[in-house]
Amino acid sequence: MSDTLAMPLLQGAPSTGRNWIKANVIAALIAGAGSLAAFVVDHALGVGNAGVLARIVIVLAYVLGSVAGLAAYAVLAGRVLREKLLAFPMRIWIVLHVAAGLLIGIAAGYSELPSPTDSQELTEQLALHDVMINIIGGSLVGGIVGLAVGSFQALIMRRRVRGLGAWIGFSGIAGLLSMAVLLTVEMLVITASAPTPPGVTGAILMLIAFFFAAIITAIVMLPAVARLTPR
Repeated sequence: MSDTLAMPLLQGAPSTGRNWIKANVIAALIAGAGSLAAFVVDHALGVGNAGVLARIVIVLAYVLGSVAGLAAYAVLAGRVLREKLLAFPMRIWIVLHVAAGLLIGIAAGYSELPSPTDSQELTEQLALHDVMINIIGGSLVGGIVGLAVGSFQALIMRRRVRGLGAWIGFSGIAGLLSMAVLLTVEMLVITASAPTPPGVTGAILMLIAFFFAAIITAIVMLPAVARLTPR
C-alpha cells in the first residue's frame, strides 16, 4: 500500500481528473432531479393521512429516484474508470450499484412516509442535543459509511485493479466530509424552521447541500482515481 501511496496524484493523466469531476457533476444533477421529483410526489400525496395506494406511490418515487441517481453515477463514473482501466468490470459495477440504489430507495421511501409531527418534540430535540456533537458524531458515522462503500466498490474491482487501499481510505475521508456538510446544513435548516418541521425551502436547501457534498466527494476521490492501475 505504501508503494501505491507514493505514486503521483494525477499520474500524468489530467483528462481523467476532469472527466471524473464532470461525470460526478452530471450524476449529482441527475440524482438531485430524482430526489426533487420524489419530494414533489411525497409532498403532494403525503399530506394528512395517506392511503395505501399513496404510500406505495411515495415509496416507488423514492426507489426510482435512488436507482436513477446511482445508475447515473455507475454509468458515468464507470466510463471514466474504464478509460483508465481497460479491464474494468463495468457490467457488474452497474448492476450492483443499481441494486444498492433499489435498497436505499426502499429504505428512504419508508422513512419518508407521512407520520404525525410533534413540533414540541422537535424543539425539545434541538434543546437536548448539542448541535456540534450531532454534526461531529454524524460525520464520523459518515466516514464509516464511506469506508463501507469504498470497500464495496473495491470488492467489485479487486480482480482487475490495483490501488484499492487508497480507494477505500479516500472513500472514508469523502464520507466524513460530505456528511459534515449535509448535517451542518440540516441543523441550520431545522434550527431556522423550529418549532415547525422544515418545508419546501428546507428540502431545496438540502438538495443543494447534497449536490455540493457530491462534488466534495468527487474532488476528494481524485487522488484515489489517479492511483488505480490495471492488475
